[in-house]
Amino acid sequence: METLGLAPRLRSLSQALAAGPPFAEQLQAAGSRTWSMAVAALAGFLGEHPARVILFAGGKFDLAALSAVGTVAPKLWQFQTLLAHKPQGEVVVPLSAGDPLADENFLVVIAHDFCLVLCHRSPTLQFSFETAVVRRACTVLRQRLVITRPDRLAAFDRALSHPPLASVRLLSRFSRALLAEGSRAQESIDGSELDFLELLAHEVRTPLTTIRTLTRLVLRKGGLTESARTHLEAIDRECALQIERFELLALAMDHEQGELALRPQAVAVDELLMGCLERWREQADLRGLALDVDPPAELPRVHADQLLLERVLGGLVDRLVRSLPFGSHIQLKAERAGFWLRVRIDITGGSVENPSAEDANPFRVDSQAGAVTLRLPAAQGLVAAMGGKLTLRLRPEGESSTLTLYLPIQS
Repeated sequence: METLGLAPRLRSLSQALAAGPPFAEQLQAAGSRTWSMAVAALAGFLGEHPARVILFAGGKFDLAALSAVGTVAPKLWQFQTLLAHKPQGEVVVPLSAGDPLADENFLVVIAHDFCLVLCHRSPTLQFSFETAVVRRACTVLRQRLVITRPDRLAAFDRALSHPPLASVRLLSRFSRALLAEGSRAQESIDGSELDFLELLAHEVRTPLTTIRTLTRLVLRKGGLTESARTHLEAIDRECALQIERFELLALAMDHEQGELALRPQAVAVDELLMGCLERWREQADLRGLALDVDPPAELPRVHADQLLLERVLGGLVDRLVRSLPFGSHIQLKAERAGFWLRVRIDITGGSVENPSAEDANPFRVDSQAGAVTLRLPAAQGLVAAMGGKLTLRLRPEGESSTLTLYLPIQS
């Protein structure tokens, strides 16, 4: 009865990693291929550390691949439900069927010169080499030992007594291992353009995420000059922007392949718009455009996937900023329209490209700008997946147009 009382209060690993600061790094729109590449990269990375490694693992993947690399002989603690696959670890920690850990793939690695946590809960991959984040993850795992394996608590606490801090050089090496794994996967694809773009998104986001991680580590240190801090903050913003662009492409690819995983929830569109306004204005200013958001009145929340909605809106703004002529004006306004929330994007001084019905490619390559952006039909498909609708109205003079996004109001 005591176990039943504790179970509803158990947190997932992904929740703990997001409950910073410090926070784990995140790759959104990370499918099963990304997780497999991360595990394969880790297997190769562990081969460079011929010392005893302790692994705390959960989820559905081949743990034997990690144990068979080089001279590494990991000690494995496996967290799994009683009905899961055959245990492979030296220590098995049973999970109840309703435990949130049962829905996650994860690895916590304790080596002599670094510690690492990897967690995949679709559609997000989280990882961190920071000891504070790894300790927070291990607190979640320790809860399960308290319930089902109290006999292993002392050994668990000894393993986590002094988790080592990874060096900057080691972080860079792990990033290169991820990139190398992506390159190997690219050589084995069957020629599908979507597969290629998925791997391209992986190879772009991985180094950018590493750069952002290192930049934020430096920003947290004292003694920086104002000029250095300004430059580092600009690097952080640009990395975040590029990562978001490729997250949107990854979400579109998942949708094209029927693998889009949605997390519907009540979303405050007014807060989302105002939260993104400053960043969108900076993008527009750089291109000589004006961008405004009408101050939204108190609006009902919509039923949508917050990450997907934010990425779609950001992708639409990004596409407009990159394609409209100098001096154009973009105006966003959110208002209620019956059972829908309507977000209007009015464009003056230019017009949105009318998509060709014959072109089924979800992406548009701008060779002059060196950018890959989402085509309107692909954006419409993503909005439709959330139960909404995205329309385009072109005016005859060709110098103005309106994109309108309809989203179902949360009942």
